[in-house]
Amino acid sequence: MALYEDMRTQRIPCNTITYNTILNHFAQSRAMRRVPQVLEDMRASTPPVEPDIVTYSTLIKGFCASGNLDRALGLQREMRADGKFMPDEMMYNSLLDRCASAKRPRLPDALRLVDEMRKDNRVKLNNYTLHMLVKILGRCKLLDQAFSAVDEFTADFGLSPSIQVYHC
Repeated sequence: MALYEDMRTQRIPCNTITYNTILNHFAQSRAMRRVPQVLEDMRASTPPVEPDIVTYSTLIKGFCASGNLDRALGLQREMRADGKFMPDEMMYNSLLDRCASAKRPRLPDALRLVDEMRKDNRVKLNNYTLHMLVKILGRCKLLDQAFSAVDEFTADFGLSPSIQVYHC
């Protein structure tokens, strides 16, 4: 942060990579309270620096890690609505992981995310996705649905369930 402040003081322009690096540091250190200022600096720079898919992924992962799932889900919906960028499997899986590990599992959100993933041909559902889905269904005591999900993923996506899926 001191380096960033020094760059601002000396009016050294930042690009998307610089801003993403700063945001990634905040995400890793769970200092998401500092994010709004950096986003405002991006918009106020001359010329304005536009967020990219890495920006969104970093922010969503950071909000998930800091326990702010609502903010992460809201940002994902905002990104999809804007249409410039679409979530990838890593972004979806970060959200699913947080839905599954929340104190009260967020089943409706998780099911919506999996449904979005299934409808988007660019997103590859994988064993991690299945693992998170089985985990949340198990935590909600929906074992029949968990077994059905394994059968569906095996048939529809050619997945061979991993040891983590079987463990859940």
